[in-house]
Amino acid sequence: MFRLDNKVALVTGAGSGIGREIALLYARQGAQVFVADLQAEAAESVVAEINSQNGVEYVQHLDVANEEQVRTAVEDIVQYHSRLDILVNNAGISHVGNLLETSAADWDRVMAVNARGIFLCSKYAVAQMLAQDPPGGVLIALLGVRERIGSRPLATPGAKPIATLLSSITIAWKKPKTAIGSIVRAINTAPELGFLIFLPIFFTQTLGFSLGAWLRLLSIMFLSNIIWNLLFGIIGDKLGWRQTVTYCGGIGCAITTLALYYVPITFRGDYSLALLMAILYGATLAGYVPLSALMPSLAPENKGAAMSLLNLGAGASAWVGPAIVGIFIGPLGVIGVMWIYAVLYVISAILALFLTLPPEVEAAIVQDPARNGFKAAAFAAGGTLLGHPPVMPAHLAGDSNIDLITFDLGGTIYDDNAYAQALLRAVCELKPELVESDFWEVYDIQLGRTSGSLRTELSKRFGIDRQQLNELTRKYWEYPASSLYPDVLPTLTTLASRYRLGIVADSPVSAMEALRRDGLDKLLTVIAISDVVGMEKPDPRLYQYALDKAGVRADRTVHVGNRLDLDVRPARRLGMRTVWVPRGEVPPAPTPEQFAEADAVVLTLVGLPTALARMTGDPSRLSA
Repeated sequence: MFRLDNKVALVTGAGSGIGREIALLYARQGAQVFVADLQAEAAESVVAEINSQNGVEYVQHLDVANEEQVRTAVEDIVQYHSRLDILVNNAGISHVGNLLETSAADWDRVMAVNARGIFLCSKYAVAQMLAQDPPGGVLIALLGVRERIGSRPLATPGAKPIATLLSSITIAWKKPKTAIGSIVRAINTAPELGFLIFLPIFFTQTLGFSLGAWLRLLSIMFLSNIIWNLLFGIIGDKLGWRQTVTYCGGIGCAITTLALYYVPITFRGDYSLALLMAILYGATLAGYVPLSALMPSLAPENKGAAMSLLNLGAGASAWVGPAIVGIFIGPLGVIGVMWIYAVLYVISAILALFLTLPPEVEAAIVQDPARNGFKAAAFAAGGTLLGHPPVMPAHLAGDSNIDLITFDLGGTIYDDNAYAQALLRAVCELKPELVESDFWEVYDIQLGRTSGSLRTELSKRFGIDRQQLNELTRKYWEYPASSLYPDVLPTLTTLASRYRLGIVADSPVSAMEALRRDGLDKLLTVIAISDVVGMEKPDPRLYQYALDKAGVRADRTVHVGNRLDLDVRPARRLGMRTVWVPRGEVPPAPTPEQFAEADAVVLTLVGLPTALARMTGDPSRLSA
């Protein structure tokens, strides 16, 4: 292995990813490394790791697009060591969007870091390398970071490809409910496929209908099924997925299967009654539609494997249905096969009762306004008497000095528990011997500090790699429908009639899908998600990105969030007004000084319009 003893290196973008690994490697090989990153906290975590291993590194807060900062950084390095031997231009950002979705500001931002940054760092580094004695040095620029020829795996460190490949099978015993769901799916269409074998003979030869009449009946039965497939999507959300599959699907199909035999045989020659039974069977068959939503919810961390089992059940039905006909049509006749199918449907109904979801998910599915209205839900969520749909104060309908309201996601729009559980799972995976209470001890202590990184603290406390922790957390971090606070949609709908709304959040890309799923994206003008934009809070550029996208000045913008360190403080430094929502990851007992940091404090979003009205009329800090 090469050695870099007594060499001085500057690595940009060294707080995470490839830059971090380069800094760690150089330090192990004896170099004096300056860890440069816009995120000082991330750079400090790298330095702490090296220092713990008796290496030597230095933190350098650096925006590579800022010429003055680059010049000063090189001067500081020379002041420490009188020379610079290695420059690694690693800092870079990305933008997600096609040509029409990309603004000039997006383009300028990416080019400022990825092109101008390399130019500035190289310019001042090369000038120093040529001036020092002896002259010389190494200049490295990372222009492509993807594995180009496939010589190394792209999987997350610690991932097991074979286990991933077999997960669609092993999930059957790891998550037994998915196996039950697969059996229910096999029963679902098994009789339907079996009918196609013997019912044509039964309807034409036994009942005396023409072949054309049978084909019309079959076509209408399938048409009924198609129509009710759409309707049961709505019914399932109202009644509950499990209840719909059990009663409308299982019990309903058991009844209509027997009716499809007994009604035509009792009222021979009455085609309209036979047709009605076919329509009813097609309708109840659609009662199994919510099963497609249930299966991935039974294994949210491995939805693909759960859907594979669902598809396995669908394929098995193509064998089970005709096989029953082949085995039993001879000894039992048509009536015997119909009873077997009916009993199978009853069994599927019983099995469906075991497809239970976590209580909070189950509750979120049932949306009966008469039993679960907004008032009770908002009261429970907020713990205040503000549990009612918000009303826009009258004077806000006129001119105001607020054009844009931006929101954080975790703790403000969605319950922070989704992130906490993803973080806990990631820590447990990296350190299997972890006692869960130790995790929550660190979690609670960090909440009380209202500053610093929870992931950094966990990495230090449990001796795990921060980058791996970050990658695993983002892999498991999703906002389920049940995590949406009940006061969000009514409040945002009200505010959208007067203001432009936006999101500024440290969240994974999957948050975009959650916003679409919950219908919030239609209310938003701008969405600045860290994993999409390429910056993290408290970086002011993430906020500035949202402002540039919306074309609004900071002093005409209000930011609403639950974190003092990541929401209130950075937004205020940029000139935005702020509203603190102390729920989720907040100090368990906020101090008066903490309450005073924001321009307003609301305990639920229901109070936000009132807080905005006060802020519009009086710029002093108020509570709502």
